[in-house]
Amino acid sequence: MGRTINVASTAITTTGAAGSSTGSGTVSCVPGELAFVKLDYHASAPGATTDVALTQAVEPTAILTNTDSATDTTVCPKLTCVDTTGTAITNSHAPLYIHGAVSVAVAQCNALTAAVTVTIGTWS
Repeated sequence: MGRTINVASTAITTTGAAGSSTGSGTVSCVPGELAFVKLDYHASAPGATTDVALTQAVEPTAILTNTDSATDTTVCPKLTCVDTTGTAITNSHAPLYIHGAVSVAVAQCNALTAAVTVTIGTWS
């Protein structure tokens, strides 16, 4: 039996002064293993200051933080494995599971409609 990839997205509008505008929103994802996160920035978003942070809405688990960038990108975030003492295991990664809604926060941007469009894919 094959797996299905589910895709959901939302466009975040920012308000405020140039270089310090903020915005937030939610991506309603189908629960499952995180496949990818795509950030698609408005052409006028300032690359030197724009910050985007994604966290699970159900539990405050950080998924992705992209700081001082407005370069469109697609990434595949994973968890870092640790040993029984909590020490990171070099070059080890584990899947990140999404439990539904993902919160998106944008900071230090310009006031823009669709300052960044966040698209998330999950495997189910």
